[in-house]
Amino acid sequence: MARCGARRRRPTPAERAAYLNSFPTPQSRRNAMRLFGDAPRIDDAMRRVERALLTDLNHLPVLLVYGEHDPTRKEGFQARWERIFPQARSVVIAGAGHFPHEDAPDEVAAAVRDWLRSIERHE
Repeated sequence: MARCGARRRRPTPAERAAYLNSFPTPQSRRNAMRLFGDAPRIDDAMRRVERALLTDLNHLPVLLVYGEHDPTRKEGFQARWERIFPQARSVVIAGAGHFPHEDAPDEVAAAVRDWLRSIERHE
């Protein structure tokens, strides 16, 4: 994850260590990667989450931030969340991978600030 999540820049040694320290052994890292690799195939679980969101929470303001090259976006997750939250604002960070906040922290922060300002204007 520390190597493949960002595309526009390489993580610093301290950032890489922060990710790796969360998974201290090779086995724990393999297990985490297996979990992420299985995410697109957990349709039953996603359908249950989707039903709950559609009935209870889909009126909430939502900001979706994806990297242009995020594999979950390519698997349809962005479109799926946009269907669940029809009022959501989607931002795609050009050239970024799965961790756009690592690739382009200033752009992600600006997207969050703009989104928050838009919510405040509509309250």
